[in-house]
Amino acid sequence: MEIIFKQWQDVLKLQHCLAEHAKSSWYYETEFQNQKQFILTIDVDAIDEAHLKRIIKNFLLNQKRGDWIRTILHEQFFYQDDTLQNQIMDIVYEIFSGDRTELTSLLEEADEDAMIEEAAASLFERSGAISFDSFIKFRMKKYMMRLVQYVELAIDEFKMEQEYQTFVQMLRDFLQKKESKMDAIHLVLSGDDQPVFFNSRFEQLTRQQLLEMMDRRLLTNHPVYIDSFTIAPLLSMAPQCIYIYTDERNNGLVRTVQNIFEERVCILKRGTFEEEKNAANGSPAN
Repeated sequence: MEIIFKQWQDVLKLQHCLAEHAKSSWYYETEFQNQKQFILTIDVDAIDEAHLKRIIKNFLLNQKRGDWIRTILHEQFFYQDDTLQNQIMDIVYEIFSGDRTELTSLLEEADEDAMIEEAAASLFERSGAISFDSFIKFRMKKYMMRLVQYVELAIDEFKMEQEYQTFVQMLRDFLQKKESKMDAIHLVLSGDDQPVFFNSRFEQLTRQQLLEMMDRRLLTNHPVYIDSFTIAPLLSMAPQCIYIYTDERNNGLVRTVQNIFEERVCILKRGTFEEEKNAANGSPAN
């Protein structure tokens, strides 16, 4: 099998994949229309076809996919900065690994492994030298379109995360200038129910009391972004300590409170609230 490459680095990458499995290959340099080409020859007689297909599949996924993502970012979305590219690529890889199910659910289901395997199999359907660029352009077209979708999704998520970080920093700055009205706040979160606030003496704060303490600037300047039931009251009171009682530590609201108030936050299990309340009031535990 002969594969024609335009990039010498691609030859070395595929040779490295072959060498890992003790499979022999060699290449030579030539020129076509004043452009260098590198023709890699793989000794197909010395390797099982199914095994070679797996090697080529791994080469495409592990060696070339990152190059394609970077090219898409650079040429289609005009991200030139390496740092920004890397941050977006991290999100793309998290999507691939299944760590971002909330994002993959937005895409139509597709068997990407099958796409790659089908494309790799096409290399064995013809005789003569095969242009790697043509292979990518035609045989990998469906997969490349899928890859663009992943990149678009990752860019949208990246922008949202950037906006979120800006939002959090703005609220941190607001908090630094805010005089504390409470030593401590105990916040009980129970599923979909509204949060319940208690002061340092474990006396429940009513919704009316929270509204009376509310800093109206928060809702006037940022009405869309700030949760009026939790974030706004906490920022308005600016307590020195916030005790959150919840069984969902990874809840988005909990993470946001942690990100804004940082070391002021202590997270406890939901079931410990009554124990803490009884201990503070000198009552025996049930």
